[in-house]
Amino acid sequence: MPGGCARGRGTASYPRMAASRQRALTRHQLDRVARAVVSGRRGLGPRMNRLADFIARGMRPRLAAAGLDDRVPPARHVAAKAPCDRLTRDLLYSRAGKHLASAVATGAHEAARPR
Repeated sequence: MPGGCARGRGTASYPRMAASRQRALTRHQLDRVARAVVSGRRGLGPRMNRLADFIARGMRPRLAAAGLDDRVPPARHVAAKAPCDRLTRDLLYSRAGKHLASAVATGAHEAARPR
């Protein structure tokens, strides 16, 4: 019976795969969120802004040590649950750390700060 078994190669297994792919972020979206964490800019859409705020709160000590503590949003909208899975969260922390190191090394954070 074609398509009858969810474990086989039938069509029943494809809708679940498509739903999980819609939630997954591409590498470009991950990089965009990581740059938003370091720059403090938002406007990427509700989901990606929520991810950027979540990662920025987790990196608060590192951002403060780099002099970017004004980029962390206030703690009034603390998410009870992480808005992403563990793998995505670890990738975002890693990418944001790389962008933070680059911003500190180039001094780009000094030029971006309001005077």
